[in-house]
Amino acid sequence: FHWKLHETDPLKKLSDVTLEWLEEIPKRTSSTNDSNDVLHFDVDNEPYIKIMFVSYSNIEEYKSKVRPLIKEWLKLNVDNKILKPIWYIVYFDDQSKKIDNVDKFTNAFKTSLFSKLKIDFNNYVLEDTSDRCFRIKSHYNVFEEKVESWNLLMMNIRTGLIESINTRLNFYTNEQFHNKDKRIILCYKDNVAKIYSAIGQIEYALKCYDELLTFARVNYESLKIKNEFHIEDLNEKTNKEEIQSNESINNERFKDHTHEINFLLNDNLSFLDLFSHIYYQQIELLLSLNNNNNNQANSDSSASTKSIIEGIKRLKIFINQFPTLPEAYEKSCQIIDQFLDQPILKKALLNPPLQHDINNNISEDHLGSLYEHIAELNLLKRNQVIKLGSVYGLRCILNFEDIEFSTEEDKQKLINKNYKIKSKELKSILENQEVFNEYIYLATQKIIDQFSKTKYRPQAI
Repeated sequence: FHWKLHETDPLKKLSDVTLEWLEEIPKRTSSTNDSNDVLHFDVDNEPYIKIMFVSYSNIEEYKSKVRPLIKEWLKLNVDNKILKPIWYIVYFDDQSKKIDNVDKFTNAFKTSLFSKLKIDFNNYVLEDTSDRCFRIKSHYNVFEEKVESWNLLMMNIRTGLIESINTRLNFYTNEQFHNKDKRIILCYKDNVAKIYSAIGQIEYALKCYDELLTFARVNYESLKIKNEFHIEDLNEKTNKEEIQSNESINNERFKDHTHEINFLLNDNLSFLDLFSHIYYQQIELLLSLNNNNNNQANSDSSASTKSIIEGIKRLKIFINQFPTLPEAYEKSCQIIDQFLDQPILKKALLNPPLQHDINNNISEDHLGSLYEHIAELNLLKRNQVIKLGSVYGLRCILNFEDIEFSTEEDKQKLINKNYKIKSKELKSILENQEVFNEYIYLATQKIIDQFSKTKYRPQAI
């Protein structure tokens, strides 16, 4: 089905939305629901629609048992919520309880039972004119009646889903302009990105995370985020064996941490936490976009290549947020290796996409563009290794990037042989000047070879 946020917006097809149905047993309780606090609202898990199924055979049962339960359910799930979900009540009409010789009377009686439900709850919210109560029979004698009943229910569920999506998006978008607390605005922006991601609008979600990053940079001081870098804040288990076994680019320790509802409100939130959150969310989105392209019939393989290139661009932005510390140099090398070892990237290099124009001529060199970005990523790693080498007093005469020192004293401060490298690969590279020079030579040769495969850089090389 289709969706749009505003009347003037173009229609967007919601084709990749995964609907998950969760059974919930209502209980009589007067406890306060924490979801009333919009700052701790679980956007990832809070249902967009709530449906209550009820069944009863007489008015007394309805009045004594069913109606009080419905009222309590609405109190907890609608009345006490700032962000109210769309809700429906479905009356299950058990046709097996019919009596054949009074069939007409029984049908009329059951219709009155359903009418009582509609009278009590269809106008539960005065300004709401939508139908909230529906009737489904266990058996239909007329097929057309069955189709009509189910179509009516499903049509309202689709409409309700769109209404619920727009309610959340409008709330978090509008509240950003009314709230002066920058940290809260940060949370709202993150929630908007999560909602777009949940409904399969990957491009919107990516744009939201880009805006989130810009917002964090502009509001550095007022956000009161710690400017610290602890390598333990990232995945401590990153190694080549684990990387090669993973189909997706992720960081389990970090992802577990960021799934806390109030993660961005944490007093100990650091810029590394925030930038890591944005980067890993964007990478997951790009990978999902890649998988969607691969799963579609007659899919354009160039779209998958473009998503990989977008991932490389965001990886470079992420690493550029790291401070000038040896542990940051080491971690950036590991993350680059993690990306370059992905099966989807290797697949793209083995099966290069070709895009043709209307005359069936190749119009764009996607493989060359991919090689260019991979070369830039390897160049970034090479420069990080050189910086790490400078910590141990190792020097490189073939340096493509200046390592600036304002004074000789600053230069000596950076040389810190007490820092213990954790990566076995980097330990071997930095063993001595000779091994270090050999790595730089081979890395440079590899980068030049990759740049030479694109039509954009050979002359520069």
